[in-house]
Amino acid sequence: MSKKLHYLVIGEIGSRDWMHFTHGRKIEKAMEYNDGGTTIQILSEQHWFEPISL
Repeated sequence: MSKKLHYLVIGEIGSRDWMHFTHGRKIEKAMEYNDGGTTIQILSEQHWFEPISL
């Protein structure tokens, strides 16, 4: 995870394996970066995959 990242593609929300119930550390870090002025788009796997599967 770095500020050079443009997109973070995530799987299903609420995985039992995540550090927090609704999000993991990478999502947390991306939100921190976004709050600090860096723009990282957080996309669900489904929304990322739909345009390339056409």
